[in-house]
Parts: sequence; C-alpha cells; structure tokens
Amino acid sequence: MKESCGERTYRRGASTVEFIVILPLFILLSLVVWQLIITGMAVVDAQAAVRDAVKVASLTGNEEKAKEQGESSFGGDYKDYKLKMKVKVESLSEMAYATAKIEIPVIFMDSVPFTYETKGEAPLLRTGTGSIGGGAPEFLDTEGGVLGPPLKVMYINSDYGPRWGAFHGGWDLKGAEGTPMFAAEGGKVIRAGASNGYGTLIIIHHEELNLYTWYAHSWQRDILVKVGDKVERGEQISSVGNNGKSTGPHLHWEVRYGGVPGTHTNPRPYLDSDVVN
Repeated sequence: MKESCGERTYRRGASTVEFIVILPLFILLSLVVWQLIITGMAVVDAQAAVRDAVKVASLTGNEEKAKEQGESSFGGDYKDYKLKMKVKVESLSEMAYATAKIEIPVIFMDSVPFTYETKGEAPLLRTGTGSIGGGAPEFLDTEGGVLGPPLKVMYINSDYGPRWGAFHGGWDLKGAEGTPMFAAEGGKVIRAGASNGYGTLIIIHHEELNLYTWYAHSWQRDILVKVGDKVERGEQISSVGNNGKSTGPHLHWEVRYGGVPGTHTNPRPYLDSDVVN
C-alpha cells in the first residue's frame, strides 16, 4: 500500500517536532553530566590537597611548606574551580590540621557557585626511635633540685623550646604506660581530670615556691589524687598514659609561675639546682 503525500508530510513534521523537543533535553542532560564531572574532579583535587598538606605538616611541622604542597597537589589556576587552603600546626596538642575550600561554578546558569569544604588531621610524627625530629632521647641523670624528677628514670623525648615553628612549653618524658608519676614537690592539687588536648591534666600548686607543675596524658583511671589534696614530694599521683592528642605513651610535664595558666618556664634549672633565681 503506497504512502500518501499527506502521510509523508505528517511523518516529517512529527520527526521535526521530536527533534526540537529532544535536542534541548539532550543539551541540558549534557550540561548536567559535565557539571557532575567538574564537581567530582574538584572534590578529588581538594581531598588530594588536604591529604598531602597534612602529610607534610605532620612530618615537618612547617605550615608554609604544607600549604605549598597542598596547593601544588591541587593544580594550577587554569581550573574552573578555585582553592582556598589553610594549614595549622598545634605543638601543644601535637596535631596538624588542613582545610581545603573550593567554589565550583554552575556552568549552565548565572548562579551562586557550589561550595565544598574538606578537612584532614594527623598527629605530628616523631621520626626515628628517639626525640621528636630524630636522634636518641636525652637521659637526664638527676636526683632533683628545687623540684624532684616526676619519673624515676628521665628520658627527654622533646625538650623545652622552639619546635615545628611554634614553642613547646614543657618536656615530653618517655615512659611505658603504667610507669609511676610523682609529685615534683609538696603542694596542693588544684586540678585533676579531663582536659582537651592533654587528655587529662594534674596541676599542683607549690605555694612556697610560687610554682605550678603540670602533668598531662594520664588515663583517668590512673589518677590517684583529687582537687584539694595535699601531696608530698615524691608521692605517686598517677601513671604515664597515652591519653588525649598524643603520639605515644609519655608524660608531658611543665613548670609554670604566676598563677593558672600562668607562664611556662624551662624545667631544667629547677632539677639541676637547689636554688633558682
């Protein structure tokens, strides 16, 4: 049966209508797919930037180098999406943090861009088996001076002073978990319990010396004193732990003056001498 001229014209018209309807849908679908591809690439790049920035910060403690590495891992300025990178190293909590924030444009309309943010963190690493930054721990052979040793065997894993672009306000003393921890001098316990970063914190006020000693990273279950207790020099107050933001079992010990939080000072003279000016 032959097709009439009218039928052929109708079919051509129907095909044209279908094409006109399908073409915009195809274009829209293509734009959506491309938007998803760009978004996925941006997310992957941001995560790579955070990963590498945290790694460098963790190993070196250098915020600037870590930020540069993160930006390098992200890529150049030719991309449609832009990066805002932040890196922070906290010597007190011994942690490195990185944040990457990107703005992803909407490619098929004039609109506010999508915002994606990702974060990462890692402990600041002790390289080698000794002190932070490499080398063997320093053995301190002392029976004490103005203050007594908080551990019977004293190995300094990290000294008082500059560290990773910041200042380390005390000593990190190496010790296995459960190693007894002692009051460095007689005094009154003014804090004993949980503390951010430190995990737990014990503070003893030595009123006659106008000093405060701080003991951190114990497990709560090991603390043997409470606020208000009077302790004697050499009395066990807790045990070495690995609580809080800590990369391994140790005692973080500080000597401070001038109240709480007060001002930290180098512990060494107080152990080396009976008199400290």
